Amino acid sequence: FLRPHGQVNGGTKQNTWCSASDGSYYFVLTQPTGSDQDITVFLDTGGGHKAALFTHNNDAISDITGLTLYKDKVVIRSESSSSITNADINTYDQTNDSDIPAASDGTDITVDSDIELHINSGEAFTPGGNVTAPKIHIKGTYTGASETLTLNGSGNSGSCDATVSTMAVFCLDSGTFTASSNNVVLSGGDSTTQALVGSATFNNLSASTSGNGDH
Repeated sequence: FLRPHGQVNGGTKQNTWCSASDGSYYFVLTQPTGSDQDITVFLDTGGGHKAALFTHNNDAISDITGLTLYKDKVVIRSESSSSITNADINTYDQTNDSDIPAASDGTDITVDSDIELHINSGEAFTPGGNVTAPKIHIKGTYTGASETLTLNGSGNSGSCDATVSTMAVFCLDSGTFTASSNNVVLSGGDSTTQALVGSATFNNLSASTSGNGDH
């Protein structure tokens, strides 16, 4: 079976104990020194299935539960009231372990092909820089600024619960999308294979693909 690994604040990767019967797991991270430490959990498969989760701790002593990994998804959540940013993801990302399907240079983030960027319900993502991903599923809150959100995947299902391969490239699923002055660019597929689901207000939405030209 697949075994998750975790780490805190860019420290040493920690092994986990994982149940073969139900997939539950636990691990003890290096003692955090306070709240809002960056935590990364991911499948360490040596190039196999990919899944990752980025979060913050709430304090230095409380257990964290519910860190569920989903195949082909990068999950954003936080145990504290602080949003996750691109800089948080940079603390431990693909440059530290190639099995993590997201990389950040501290400002911008790029998610691997065929992977969904998923913001959990009740959680917040404030990237603070450009975001490039095949598709995004917003159940929580996305707060933009002046960045560019580039969606380079394809998918035209009208359901946000569809498989990652068929889900619309932009799914606002009972969440909140605040564009501010950002740009959203659809750069994959064509106008029939890059669907948007949900009632969102965009500042600047454009498409630049081989199938539908520039809009």
